[in-house]
Amino acid sequence: MKMRRTFTLIAMALTSVLIGACSEGSGQTQKKRKSKYSLALNGYNYTNQYIDSYSVNGTGGGNIYVSSPTSGGGGTTCCASFYPAIKNQTVHVKWQSGGCEYIAGRDSDGTIHWHTYPYFKETDAVVVDVSTGEPQNLEVHIYSDDKVEVYVTSEISLPRLKLEKDRRVTGNFPRCLNDKKPE
Repeated sequence: MKMRRTFTLIAMALTSVLIGACSEGSGQTQKKRKSKYSLALNGYNYTNQYIDSYSVNGTGGGNIYVSSPTSGGGGTTCCASFYPAIKNQTVHVKWQSGGCEYIAGRDSDGTIHWHTYPYFKETDAVVVDVSTGEPQNLEVHIYSDDKVEVYVTSEISLPRLKLEKDRRVTGNFPRCLNDKKPE
């Protein structure tokens, strides 16, 4: 008797799960959004310098090459959190904006080893949700005037500015004061 009751309870639970799954996909026009999404980070670099690293709320977004007319310059990294119920949500964006080179050491034969000391800029940006379906991406657009725009999208977007790739600055960073690492 006890076994039959257990099987009945299991069957009822499975039936309710199946009914719920079927009703979710049965032509409902308004889909309930989750309270939190983990989104892929995508960087767009409209400056004239390679960005060696950037982050959103401390989560590393990788590097971003200078954008071209068809590419924002960055790849996709994981993951940024998005809470659709929070209005005027902001994120903290930090990115490398240059640097200087310093002597990190010398070999016994006199060979000098140079390292780069990075300079960073940071700002808070309002997250704008332009997703038309399920949110998938958090796009970070960094402009040459240090303006940063952040968008939630369903698909990866083309660059907002169609800039030529040959605008990038090439060459090394300048040397640090006295060739020493800044303190």
